[in-house]
Amino acid sequence: MKYPPGCPVWYHMDTSETELHVSAGLVKGVSMDLTSRQLVYGVVPCLPEEHDTPTTFVTEEELAFASKCPVSIENPDTGEIIVGEVVNLMCFDGEKSYIVAFTISGNQMC
Repeated sequence: MKYPPGCPVWYHMDTSETELHVSAGLVKGVSMDLTSRQLVYGVVPCLPEEHDTPTTFVTEEELAFASKCPVSIENPDTGEIIVGEVVNLMCFDGEKSYIVAFTISGNQMC
């Protein structure tokens, strides 16, 4: 499961050539659509004024890791798993890329 319960995410992503608009939330739960066999994520908004908003259900393709979300990265040279934190999301031609901060030998890198 890519986005476990409690994971901070962005959803309802609307991209234009110059801007990215998203809603911020936390994964509340995960279920499976038995027809499509896709995972469906229940997301609740993060903003205080949106707490009365009901859970939104989205597929994995509609989600992205939010900033400050902890992620694991595999070093392609050594196979070592490095824990980092998402700094930002970039979308190009429908593909998601992340800037991730991590620490190696006491030095923080992105």
